[in-house]
Amino acid sequence: QQIDVLVTDVQMPNMSGLELARKAKQRVSDMRVMFVSGHRDFHYVKEALSLQAYSYVLKPVDDQELVEALVRVRRDLDESRKREALELEIRRTLNREPSADAGAAAQGGSNTASAGGRNGKLIAQIQSHLSERLSRQITLKEVADEFAFSPNYLGQLFKESTGRTFHEYLVELR
Repeated sequence: QQIDVLVTDVQMPNMSGLELARKAKQRVSDMRVMFVSGHRDFHYVKEALSLQAYSYVLKPVDDQELVEALVRVRRDLDESRKREALELEIRRTLNREPSADAGAAAQGGSNTASAGGRNGKLIAQIQSHLSERLSRQITLKEVADEFAFSPNYLGQLFKESTGRTFHEYLVELR
């Protein structure tokens, strides 16, 4: 079973917690790491940050601080899993669209998805969404969040479907 969270001391007898975290993240890159340490030395904090530490709790450990950090990790994991499940569900749905498009085309109908590839419907919705909000500041992250995608994945879909990046399209639209 995959490990989601590693809670480790910075200083341990056989291997430092920093080295343990580095090796663990090589195996499970999205693992959340929390460090517990009696060291306030910036070197340790800097090293922990380079390992994308989720939290750095100083000894003596305040139980409430540790519990709050664990609750934040749990929430983050839950949100991440929900987003991944939703993205997977959307990908599965989008992968079924070409057959629906082919059926509509065979009957002489048209479908906006066929114009933009298999993700045409989604991209058309996003384009409509952008057109309605031109007067406001719009970022790819905000749109990705609204459509339950990661910004990188949505940007990739947008480029594949339109031949332009999200930002290029937005500039042209304005």
